[in-house]
Amino acid sequence: GRNSTGLIVENCVFKDTPPARYAIFIVGMVGCVITNCIIIDGADYGIKVDGGEDNHISGCVIRNATGDGINAGGTTSNLSIIGNTITGCYTRGISLSSGVDDVVISGNNIRDSGAEGIMVSDDADGVVISGNSITDEITGIEIIALANDVVIYGNVLSGNTTAISDLGGTNVKISGNVGGPDELFLARCFTATGGAAGH
Repeated sequence: GRNSTGLIVENCVFKDTPPARYAIFIVGMVGCVITNCIIIDGADYGIKVDGGEDNHISGCVIRNATGDGINAGGTTSNLSIIGNTITGCYTRGISLSSGVDDVVISGNNIRDSGAEGIMVSDDADGVVISGNSITDEITGIEIIALANDVVIYGNVLSGNTTAISDLGGTNVKISGNVGGPDELFLARCFTATGGAAGH
């Protein structure tokens, strides 16, 4: 959908989306709700958000996307990504990039992506990542340079090569996360045994 208000996408099933396509693609939407959808196999991104505000993605199952499970970019603001199950995506479970601000990523179950469970990069601003379960990733949560005002707390990470990696974000606060004993921690102020007190 493009430049619409109040669209609801609910209880839909998308299977074997053609390569280089998105199962669900919203552009410039306001107040869009995507909930309880199932997206299986083939899609480049399971759900792609490009611009817009006050959009909500919840309760979806996304499996085996050839790119990211959920990808948000453009001038996207006030986006919530809550309670989704994302497995086996080729690059990342959830990815935020240029121009995204005021995003909540909470209560998601992310497993076995090709690179990161959650990645925040390229001028993303005002992101809260909390209460997610992230398993069997190369990096569970990765914060790239130019990301700003990111809060990471209460996440459970296990079986990842690196649990949380902060590679140069500004004002990144990390606390109360739990990781497995064999994971590498590149994030500042984070330990494998009990989270951290933050900066």
